Amino acid sequence: DETSMPGRLEELNKTYGTQLLVSESTHSEMEIEGFVSRPIDFIRPSESAQERESQQIFEVWKSNKKPFKASLEEKATDIYAEGMQHYRHGRFSEAKDCFTTAGKAMHKLTGTQD
Repeated sequence: DETSMPGRLEELNKTYGTQLLVSESTHSEMEIEGFVSRPIDFIRPSESAQERESQQIFEVWKSNKKPFKASLEEKATDIYAEGMQHYRHGRFSEAKDCFTTAGKAMHKLTGTQD
């Protein structure tokens, strides 16, 4: 049930400590310029949709206006996305390394723990 997705994403913001999560379909239609995104997880579209394939969700935020910081932000999100691929394919050690590297980079940029 697609109508329940916004409510689920709002609840998942609390779970993941994020501000804005979007579904895979919304992410694919977004004008991404000026924004940064990273994959967060895979969820089922609804609790009752056991037979349906999971859908990736993304965190989205406004990119940094300073070119150097924006470049670091983009690199960190790319490393994080690589970590998600490793994780999805069962390469947990490689995933952990990517998540650690991306987390440290984001901590330098934002001053908060990722």
